[in-house]
Amino acid sequence: MTMPQVVGLGYAEARDLVGDLDAGVSVDDEDASPLGRSVWDTGNWTVLDQDPAAGTALADEDEVRLYVLKNSEAQWFAANPRMPRLRGGRTAAGDLTDEGGQFAGVTELVEFHYARGREPQDLRGTRARSAGTSPVPPLLPGASAATVSWHERVRAPALHEGGENDPAAGTWPRTGANLVPGQGMYILAAAPEPEPEPEPEPEVVTEAELEPPVEAEPEVEAEPEPECHPSYTGACVPFAADVDCEGGGGNGPAYLSEEVRVVGPDVYDLDRDGDGVACDS
Repeated sequence: MTMPQVVGLGYAEARDLVGDLDAGVSVDDEDASPLGRSVWDTGNWTVLDQDPAAGTALADEDEVRLYVLKNSEAQWFAANPRMPRLRGGRTAAGDLTDEGGQFAGVTELVEFHYARGREPQDLRGTRARSAGTSPVPPLLPGASAATVSWHERVRAPALHEGGENDPAAGTWPRTGANLVPGQGMYILAAAPEPEPEPEPEPEVVTEAELEPPVEAEPEVEAEPEPECHPSYTGACVPFAADVDCEGGGGNGPAYLSEEVRVVGPDVYDLDRDGDGVACDS
């Protein structure tokens, strides 16, 4: 009794083939991706590898392990042994995994990250964390030497997550790189550059502002009113409603007790004898 070749078959058909051996052989499955998913719908999975290999002798109670991917994933990797070049110009990164997109068959295996140096402004200069789920799948029993070497050295880049709504700018692995069926992949986005600050509008200067300022006329201080009447000299005759010689018969309210010379109109009628001297007797 030997192990049949079941690689490439649907999981349900492969189980039936092994079960037909009727040798008490148990069949187990393992997700060939790094996601560790369980098989619920056996019709939705394809066998990617097997252990033991086809032609191996089986005995009672031997265990057969089948490594599986979802049907759409197995078909996608079969059609894309190398990372394809992105199509569609400035397509939003998230559109590439939608129905009809380049990565529609491997939606669960794709993560979105910003390309290094193309992050939004608030993320630039900050440290990006490593991916939460490693994109490296389990090493399958039938892996080639090249796959074993890749498995030992591959390291996913630490990039900022996000960018589904921003334009796709690349992939990890890069375009043309060999792909290992079941591995995780990144679609890299480029955040739009911020709008430049608008140039300040030139200041508008009116003709009035160009004219030199008009200097204000200096204020002329008013000369103080004289305290003594200019019609009289020799003593200060005040300005008053009336001035009389002291000791005379006048009723003031101001009185002059000194002799003065009349040099102008005798407004207070102090020079009664008209000799030019007032209050002289």
